[in-house]
Amino acid sequence: MLKKLRQQRAERIRSLDVSELRSRIDTTKCPTELQAIPFRLNELLGRLEESFDRECAITANVAHELRTPLAGLRATISAEAKQVNTPASAYRCATTF
Repeated sequence: MLKKLRQQRAERIRSLDVSELRSRIDTTKCPTELQAIPFRLNELLGRLEESFDRECAITANVAHELRTPLAGLRATISAEAKQVNTPASAYRCATTF
């Protein structure tokens, strides 16, 4: 029985990926003397989940901070191109960065 349980737990842990960080390993079927192992793995999954959430938030903030100045540059280039009568091909090249 212990060997079967160990194989099931090992397969469950092996199958975890980023999309499943919110899931936890069930400790109820685990013998009392071994419950510390899945408990610690669940703590680790919690910390990984928090780290990925922070990384996603930082990435979203950085993307927003970069889009704002780029939008300003595009507007400036567009305004300048209209005032100077720059050829359309030069304008398209300058705004596709």
